[in-house]
Amino acid sequence: MLLQQLLFFHELSKHKSINKAAIELHTTQSNLSQSIINLEEELGIVVITRSNKGVSLTKQGYQLLKYCKPIVENIGYIRKIATVDVNQGLSISSYPFITSSRLVGDFYNLYEEDINIRLKEARIEEIFTDVSEMKSEIGIIQVNETQKNEITHLAKRKKIDIQFITQDTWFVNVNEHHPLAKQSLVDMRELLPYAIVRPQDDYLSTITTNNVMIDNVPLTDFKKAVFLNNSGAIINFIKTTNAFQFCPSCCEKDFTPLGIKTIPIKNCDMRIKIGWICKSKGQLSEEATQFIRLLNDHFYDFSFPLT
Repeated sequence: MLLQQLLFFHELSKHKSINKAAIELHTTQSNLSQSIINLEEELGIVVITRSNKGVSLTKQGYQLLKYCKPIVENIGYIRKIATVDVNQGLSISSYPFITSSRLVGDFYNLYEEDINIRLKEARIEEIFTDVSEMKSEIGIIQVNETQKNEITHLAKRKKIDIQFITQDTWFVNVNEHHPLAKQSLVDMRELLPYAIVRPQDDYLSTITTNNVMIDNVPLTDFKKAVFLNNSGAIINFIKTTNAFQFCPSCCEKDFTPLGIKTIPIKNCDMRIKIGWICKSKGQLSEEATQFIRLLNDHFYDFSFPLT
């Protein structure tokens, strides 16, 4: 079996047309057809059926496509090797929270050699995609109980390893001049008049919004929302307005120097887990391994035991 045969079959499965697939592959229709015939003869199965409307996959063709896709994807990554600097450094996709960027700064200061660092902030679904497609070597995530089942399925589907390192709960961030800033405890009902700042919704965050209730106040009761997908923009918005955000209590020491208060929420039973993900733990670079060690050390003495 030739790799080219699998590449041709994969392209044909996308276009459902020998003519279109041949154009995309820069080959002739007869060459493409013969390649598929040779593949079928070698495997002893029929993978496509032809009609006046084009090409469709047989049941065995769909089964072949299932195994063919990861091979083709990996070929794409292999072809990129020559265009990528050997010293790629550290690439991270992270949920937008302030501690991630601070830890990246700590990592940069500790590293003895010159290093390239890429930190991208994104929602959980995009973080999983980045790691699965090897755009980022590791991802930093926050997951709550309402998302747990979907996260498990997402990780299995994308073949991602998850390592949770700590458990936390939601606090509220407001600027030091906010009407609630001097309180030692905030009631959810006191927050209703103010806008909540959060990253743009994806499927997983919608699950949270539609299912979470804190102290008998559903998150759907918050009608004012500002969507910002960058922690720096979120911080600046909170500093200059009466808006607020929910955040893990572990971020408090990073917010305090910026004049932003981190206040507990009355009767908050929300539990979130913070952790990291990767494509394969056994294939992490030295830089990624060192950063994860820094991440683990930061959360080692955190107050909520991981359950």
